[in-house]
Amino acid sequence: MASLRKRLGRQLLFSMLLILAGLLLAMNLAIRDLVGDYVASRLEHDLDTLVSALQRDGSGHWSLDERMLSSVYRRVRSGHYYRIDTPSGVLRSRSLFDLEPDFSAVTGAAPRELDGPGRELWLVLHRRIVKQGQPLTLWIAEDIHALHDRLRWWSVLMLLLVVMGAVLLVSWQSRLLSRGFAIFDRLRQALTARRYEPLDIDAPQIPDEITPLVTEIDRLLEQLRQRTQRTRNALGDLAHELKRPLQMLMLAHEDQEESAPERRALAQLQTLIDRELKRARISGADAVGRRFDPQQDLQPLLEVMRSIHPGVAFSIDLADDLGQMYLDRDDLLELIGNLVDNAGKFADGAVRLCLRRDGGQLLIEVEDDGPGLPEDQRQRVLRKGVRLDETREGQGLGLRICADIIASYQGELRLEDVATGGLLVRVWLPLSDS
Repeated sequence: MASLRKRLGRQLLFSMLLILAGLLLAMNLAIRDLVGDYVASRLEHDLDTLVSALQRDGSGHWSLDERMLSSVYRRVRSGHYYRIDTPSGVLRSRSLFDLEPDFSAVTGAAPRELDGPGRELWLVLHRRIVKQGQPLTLWIAEDIHALHDRLRWWSVLMLLLVVMGAVLLVSWQSRLLSRGFAIFDRLRQALTARRYEPLDIDAPQIPDEITPLVTEIDRLLEQLRQRTQRTRNALGDLAHELKRPLQMLMLAHEDQEESAPERRALAQLQTLIDRELKRARISGADAVGRRFDPQQDLQPLLEVMRSIHPGVAFSIDLADDLGQMYLDRDDLLELIGNLVDNAGKFADGAVRLCLRRDGGQLLIEVEDDGPGLPEDQRQRVLRKGVRLDETREGQGLGLRICADIIASYQGELRLEDVATGGLLVRVWLPLSDS
């Protein structure tokens, strides 16, 4: 199953990198255009100065008033150049020295970049004018390779800053996602505890997007709890209502032998009805959906067992560190009730119940002083409906139901001999803090 957190993280990271890359490209282009416009405006100003400095003497030859021009055009390879084509000849800046650049490729009013000598990169501006009735063509150039190097360095710096920013944003994004998804951990814990108590999570902490889901889950859990309670109450009521007609049927067949099919069938019905009535007495009316508290819940259970088996002495040994447990009270009472009831049926006079923590598990031990159970028959009693002793009621479903409850908690059940005789039943159930 795909992780929603990882999927959102990847999508946010991709979107963030795409936006940062777009911003970096846009800033780089904007700065290049800004620098290019700045250099072009300076070339425009120098070009206007060249036009103003152009003079024609009496013989028709064109010349430049050097005093009006910047000294950079007189220094060799200064990076600032010009060339003027006149009808009487070509005027070149002294800075060109022995260079013969081909400016003819640069036409139009827009500035263009042209490769210069060595590492130089020229931005060339072209203009055609008519002065004193004669056509003149002017080119003026400036070396901008230093600016390009600075822009390239700035681009690398900005890329490093973007990478560092992306790392920080990813870390911050991961933290925000962790904080955002923490509500799901609290919600999971609250839903786990919801089996034992009302949903405990503050409404303001629940995002609006999942509030309907939380409300629906809580409503469904409450419906399930109510239906389970009604079903168990109905089974207890049904068993109670069937007991009187069953007694009348048993009286009607009292003259038959115990081995007769009718008597055996009625005895099985009696066993099932008695079991449901005991279960109703053990669980109580408010058992469903509560946590198991051995200190409070087991004493009433033993009182019920003493009334069912008056000739048996029931003792209980509870560890001091038990407290409330995240185990369903109804399941635990049914499990322990069946184990203690079975032990009471076969005990000679004593049954001992012991509960303690064993690592991360709850260990339940039920010991009786009865005849015990041979090792080759211990697995048989866990099969549904199997009874080793037909002269005593029960034992056909009790241990099997116990095994099903233990399996639902992924626990373990063992049947062992007692040194002084009898049977020892040990159950391990995993415990959770939430």
